[in-house]
Amino acid sequence: MGGIFSCPYFEADLWVLFFLAGLALVLIFLSTEGKRRAVSVGLLFLIIGLARFGFAERDIPSDAFLETISGKEMSLACRVAAMPESGGGKMKIILEPDADGGAPFGGRILAYADPYGKYEYGDRVVFKGKLSIPKSSGDFDYRGYLRGKGIYLVSYYPRLEKAGNSGGLFGAVYSIRAAADKNIRQVLPSPAGNIVSAMTLGAESEEAEEVMEKFNKTGTSHVIAVSGYHMVVVAAILVFVLRSLGIGRIRRSYLVILGLFCFVILSGSQPSAIRSAIMAGVFLFAEQIGRGGDALRALIFSAAAMIFWSPHILAGDIGFQLSFLATFGLVAILPVLQKKCRKIPKFAGIKDILLTTLAAQIAVFPILLANFGQFSLLSFLANVLILPTVPLVMIGGFLAIGTSFASLFLAKVVAFPIYFLTMYEIGVVDMLSRTDWGIIRF
Repeated sequence: MGGIFSCPYFEADLWVLFFLAGLALVLIFLSTEGKRRAVSVGLLFLIIGLARFGFAERDIPSDAFLETISGKEMSLACRVAAMPESGGGKMKIILEPDADGGAPFGGRILAYADPYGKYEYGDRVVFKGKLSIPKSSGDFDYRGYLRGKGIYLVSYYPRLEKAGNSGGLFGAVYSIRAAADKNIRQVLPSPAGNIVSAMTLGAESEEAEEVMEKFNKTGTSHVIAVSGYHMVVVAAILVFVLRSLGIGRIRRSYLVILGLFCFVILSGSQPSAIRSAIMAGVFLFAEQIGRGGDALRALIFSAAAMIFWSPHILAGDIGFQLSFLATFGLVAILPVLQKKCRKIPKFAGIKDILLTTLAAQIAVFPILLANFGQFSLLSFLANVLILPTVPLVMIGGFLAIGTSFASLFLAKVVAFPIYFLTMYEIGVVDMLSRTDWGIIRF
C-alpha cells in the first residue's frame, strides 16, 4: 500500500525496480536477525507496490491520445461489464471494448444511455457515438474517481445495438438479482420497496434518489448501501441457519465465507461489500488455521488485496476510503472509546450504537472534511433510532424475496411487518433532514 501511495511522487524505470526487488530478496536470505529480515521483506513489498502501480499506469491511455479521439464519432464492439444502473433520467452502462473489436485504446467507457433500454451484464453491443474525457466539477475529482474504476472516457446517449450475450455465471446471478429486485418492488410499494431492495440486493433506482439524499444528509447512508454492517447481518443469518442444520464449526465457517461472497456477487459486487467479504473471509480462515482473529490485520490485508488488484482506488475512490476508514474506526478506535466509557451504564443498546457511530465518524472525518466540507451531528441521533431496525428489515426482506418466487401474495404477507419498519426509518430521516442545525460546514 505504501509503494502504491508513493509511486506518483517517485519516478523509476521498471528495470530499476526489478533490480531493487532482487537486492531485497538477497537481503532476506542473507539476514539472520529478525528485524533486518522484516525490514528487507517490507522493502520488497514496497518495491512490488511501486512496480504494480507502474504496470497499471502503462495500461492507461495518455491525455494526448485521449484528446485526439475526444469528440469523434466511433464504432466499437463492446461488452457490458457491470450491472446497468438507472438514475437521473438516464441509464449508466459501463462498457468494455473488445480487444479484437477495433478499439484503439484500453480501459472502459461510461455510457449515459436511454433509461428505457434493456441491457444486462454480459451483453455484447455495438457502440456508435462520440467519446469525451470526463470533466471534474468543483472540488470533486470526478475524472480521478472514474479512473479508479478503470474508466477513462464517457459518452452521452450513444446508439447501442445488441449482438448477443456472454454473461456466463455472473450473468445468471445478475438475472436472478434483477428478477428479485422486480419482485420486491411489486411486493412493497415505493419508497419502501426501493429501500429494502437497496439493503438486500444493492439495487439502485431513480425513484429512491430523493430518499437516498435524506439518508446522506443525516449520515445514515451506510444503512442503505451494502457495506460491512450488512455483511455482519448476513453472516449472522448464515451462522444461525447452518447451526440449526447441525453443521460443524469448521465446515460452517467455510460455508459462511462462500455465502458472503455469493451475497457480494448478488448485491452487485460493490467495493465496500467486496472489502467486507474479504476481511470476513480472512478473519474466519485465520481462526481455522490457528492464526488468531486480529481484525486490524484482516482489514489491512483485505485493503491491500483490493488496492493491488486496482491501484487507483487508493487515491481516486472516495467510497473505498470512507469504507476502509469507517471499519478502521470500529477496529482501532471503538475499543479505546469502550474502555474510556466503561463506567457509563448501558441502556437498551444505545451506548453501543453511540460509541460505534462516534468511532466511525472520528475515522472518516478527514475525508468528509476534505471532499464535502461538512460534517453531520444528526448522524448520532439518526443511528440510534434506525440501526436496531436494520437486521429485522434485512431478514424480512430476504424472506419476502425468497417467497416471492413462489407466490407474490404470500410474499406480501411476509413483508407486511417490514413495511412499517421501513417507513419508520424513512420517517426518521425525513424529519431529521429538514433541519440544518446539525450540519457543520467548513
